[in-house]
Amino acid sequence: GHEYSLVGAPLAGSYLNPSFDSLYDAATDGARYWSIAHNDGATNYALVEADSSWGGIHVLFSPANRSSGVTWDAVSSSLWITNTVGTATAVQQVNLSGTVLSSFPVSISGGYAIAWDPADDTLWIPGSGTGTLYQYSKAGVQLQVVTVPGLTGYIVGAEFGGAAAPRGATVVPTLGGGALVAFALAMAAAGAFAVKGTLRG
Repeated sequence: GHEYSLVGAPLAGSYLNPSFDSLYDAATDGARYWSIAHNDGATNYALVEADSSWGGIHVLFSPANRSSGVTWDAVSSSLWITNTVGTATAVQQVNLSGTVLSSFPVSISGGYAIAWDPADDTLWIPGSGTGTLYQYSKAGVQLQVVTVPGLTGYIVGAEFGGAAAPRGATVVPTLGGGALVAFALAMAAAGAFAVKGTLRG
């Protein structure tokens, strides 16, 4: 896999993926990375963990339902994953042992990525092909749906920049109320979401 800037230019980062297929979305706490081998039947579609330079990548656990999106929640020190095979059907909060702590249903075409927003402790899930972003509370309440012009195709990785953002991600300042719509419209251009390349074996 490789690291890319928000305009698609290759950065210095290059990471060996020894054997996992379709590590789409990824998350970090600054010391570790997590991703899900979405199309890797040989590992039972495992959630994998690696160190801060993507070394020592190994299976941490296999989610009960096939999943794709993953994000680190620094408030609860847990992961959120999207259960996705073409359409996201649920969002689950899991600990690092794979125990489901909470869950709520969704129906989002694509839903291959998820991002925890440290500004307001909510979750964002991009739809596929529509430029649509869905914002949810961690209790599963849909807060808003925003369409971002130019955000098209299959979005398979998204995170907000910040203290635990992947290397090279843009840090986004905290925004107060009323700024959400302008914030969402600027996401693709300003780099609020760090779009990550796929690691393939």
